[in-house]
Formats: sequence, C-alpha cells, structure tokens
Amino acid sequence: MQVELSHSCVDCVSEPARTISRTLRRRRWIMGAALSAMTVVTLDVAVGVFFCRDGQFRQWRLPPYPLLFTENQAKWLAEDDWPYYRFDAALGWVTKPNAVFGEGRYRTNSAAIRSDREYEPIAPAGVRRIAVFGDSFIHGDEVANSETAWAMLESVDPAVEVLNFGVPGYGTDQSYLRYLHDGARYRPHVVVVGLMLENIQRNVSVFRPAYYHDTGLPLAKPRFRLDAGGELELVPCPASSLAELRELIDSRRLVDRLCETDYWVRRCQAAYRGSPWLASSLARIAYAGYANRGRSHLDFYADPASEPFVVTAEVLTAFCQRALGDGAERAVVLILPDKNTVRDQIVTPQQEPYWQSMVDALRTRGVECVDFSAALFEKARHDGIDACFVGTHFSPRGHEELSRFLERELFR
Repeated sequence: MQVELSHSCVDCVSEPARTISRTLRRRRWIMGAALSAMTVVTLDVAVGVFFCRDGQFRQWRLPPYPLLFTENQAKWLAEDDWPYYRFDAALGWVTKPNAVFGEGRYRTNSAAIRSDREYEPIAPAGVRRIAVFGDSFIHGDEVANSETAWAMLESVDPAVEVLNFGVPGYGTDQSYLRYLHDGARYRPHVVVVGLMLENIQRNVSVFRPAYYHDTGLPLAKPRFRLDAGGELELVPCPASSLAELRELIDSRRLVDRLCETDYWVRRCQAAYRGSPWLASSLARIAYAGYANRGRSHLDFYADPASEPFVVTAEVLTAFCQRALGDGAERAVVLILPDKNTVRDQIVTPQQEPYWQSMVDALRTRGVECVDFSAALFEKARHDGIDACFVGTHFSPRGHEELSRFLERELFR
C-alpha cells in the first residue's frame, strides 16, 4: 500500500534538517575563521621571533621609531662640548672657531672657516676671493686641509683666496643660511654652492636622524618650504638651545613639530606617533617597507614636481640671486657626484645623467651650473674609483682633479 505524505509533513521533516545544516555551516565558518586567525597569529609571532630581532628586518629599522636610533647618538647628544662642532640656533650646527679635529687633519681659523690661515673682511687689492659653501664634500672630509681642492687653488695663484665654509652634514638650506650669517660679510667675488646629489633629500628634513637613521649628527636644522603663494618660507630650527633640543627629544614633544615640518616624518607619522597596528610584526614590516620606499634621491630627480626637487631648485636659485645681488661677479652651482654615482656610471654608462633635470631647471632660472661629474668619471675610469675616493669622499687625487676642473671653469 502506497502512503503519500502531505506537504505539511514534508515541511516538518525538512525544516529541522535545514536548521541543522545552517548550524553546521556556521560552525565550520567559525572554526575556519578561528583557524585562520590562529595561523596568522602564529605566523606573526614566528616572524617577530625569527625575523624582527633587535627592532630590525634586514636593512630596515622597524616602527614604532624612537627619535634617537643608536646609543652613539644618545651619547653624542648628551655631551655639552663637542670637539669640532657647536650648536647654532640659526644653522642647527656649525664648525667651531680654532678647532682641531681628526688627528689634526681638520683645522678651522678664528672665523670657523676651514683653513690654516686668517682672512681679512675685505680681500686685499688685486686678490680674487672665492667663497665655497656646502656639505662634507665641500668641507673635504677624510683629507687634510692642505689636500682639499680649495687649498690647492690657493697654492696655484697667490692672488686667489678660497674661503671654505663647508660643514659636514649640511643641506643646501643650511649652506644658504651660513652665507647670510657668515659668508656675505667677506664680500666674495665668486660664490660656489656645492650640490652633492644626495642633498636633495636633506633639504626637506628638519631632524637629521629621521632622514638618516644612523647619522653621527643627531641634531635638528632649519629648512625652507614653499608658502601658499609659492614663495620660499623659512622654517626655523625647532630648538633655540641644545638643552631645549634634549628636552624636546626626551619628552617626544619634537614629534608634533616634525609631523608638520619634516618631510620624512610627515609621510609616515604613525611610525613616530605609534599605532595599535604596530603591535603586529607583519604590520611593522609592511609599514617599514612603506617608510623606506622612495628614499632614493634618483626618484626625486626623475620627478621635477616633487617637494624635494622644487624646494632644492628654489633654494639654489635664491642663494645665487642673493650672492649676485650682494655684489658677487659670479654665483655658481657646482654639481658633485658621490661614489655610488661614479661606480654606477662606470659599470653602466648613461647617455644623460639622472640629475640633468635639475641642471636644466636651474639654467632655465638663470642660474649658472658647472658639473664636475664628467671629469671625475674620466679620472675614475683611468685611475680607478679607489684612487679618487677615500672612504666615501674625494681623496687627495680626487681633490686635485676638482681643483684643476675649477681652475678651468672659474678662471676662464
């Protein structure tokens, strides 16, 4: 006998089955999600244990970031008296007068100019005075006073004076300000502004360790930025004394200021302010990758609309225009390639240098540029890179080549 079930009976049987099915699916989803979460947590812990030791992943320092990245920076900043530098509220730091440093290789005169001699405020009659400004490449790091291009130029012609206002670690902004504070009163006939190619990145920094984590100069500096009208605006050094700078660092009140003024802090504020996400090792690595992306100066020369490019071009233009307005006969931007650039050019020669965009922008603004790179490339090909550099700076032979180059360019 065939028995037929009514629709109501089928519904009675199928509804509990569907409920059980939904419950099982929900439980499977929850278990899958829980297993996935446990896997991610386990992976995160493993990555933290095995790959994020000492707050570093490969070459990247991992956030959250301190303001001082090394013990040596903290020790250096704690000193009240440095052998070669002094704190300067207007410049950030500057060489000390009558200083002797580096086993006697570095010596400054009473005006804190790197030289073994003194200079009168006004050049003697018949003497052509050249003043040079820039960073460690202009200063002549890693060689003695007599081995710098500037001393060599003076030795070639007694009717030439070359005043070396270079300071290690300087940006173009600080060089300009040093001209205004110290250099202009010497009434130079020629002003030379050194642009070591990496300087484009310093010119948008305020606190040096935020830009260069391993720096030996854990100090703050002024910078220029463009106001709403596109005019240069000076952002002063955030501290008026060394004691104030220490307090700003210790209290971390400096972070708020840097988030407004320092390009490198502003673009990755969470690394300095902190974030709950940074409790995760994977998130720390991801953020470190972001923070370190775009730290090659080549990227900024390739983008003339970038802040580092625009600010650098404007500061160099203002510097040269001011020097000419003060009576200088010539104001020249001197392009200086670093060791890596020289090596790259020898290994893979480029038809047009990556910094040509800056040279073109400056010449469009009426700024005179001389480029030492071609002469140095040729010297390095002939004699070898190590003959032209000692450490990361020009060797005595490199300075000799620079002096010959400038003798042709400046005395023509």
